[in-house]
Amino acid sequence: MSHTAMQLLIKDVRGQPEGPHLKWLADWEANGPDGWTYWNIYNMPRPRMNLFEQAVSDCARGPHGAVLGLYVETSDWGYIVGSGPTGIAARLLINPDSAKENSNGAWALDRLIVRAGTEAWDILAAEELAAWSEVAPRRASADGVLGVIRQDWVFPEDGVKALRQLVGLPPPPIHPVGS
Repeated sequence: MSHTAMQLLIKDVRGQPEGPHLKWLADWEANGPDGWTYWNIYNMPRPRMNLFEQAVSDCARGPHGAVLGLYVETSDWGYIVGSGPTGIAARLLINPDSAKENSNGAWALDRLIVRAGTEAWDILAAEELAAWSEVAPRRASADGVLGVIRQDWVFPEDGVKALRQLVGLPPPPIHPVGS
């Protein structure tokens, strides 16, 4: 991936999700398991991290109740946000050392450090995503999440994919042209 990719995985959505920060949801991508749908986000203005988080939170506060937001920046780092009806429930980073080199990534890392109250944010982040996954098709363990976020990924997309697999929300299959 040579560009920023943003996606929302939304539970039990019917029609286009709505909310003040959802105007960038331009493309339904696929249906996932157990009533989840996958939506791509395009044309979100910069700086975008706070808008991205707000879109995740807005969508979960609606009738859907659960959203997993996925953000990957130019194959360097990834940011995952889990939200429920009461707001953001989990945040974590893939390749946090790479995130430090980017203003959006530094913003995301700062959010994790402030939330945890320490530079050792990864344990709390793993526990929070494991707790959030109670609403997902598969419950992830904190140890499983921690194993993914502590790995140095050549492509952060692969780390995001591993987390998706842990919570039972795999990427949709890619169908070759003509199939």
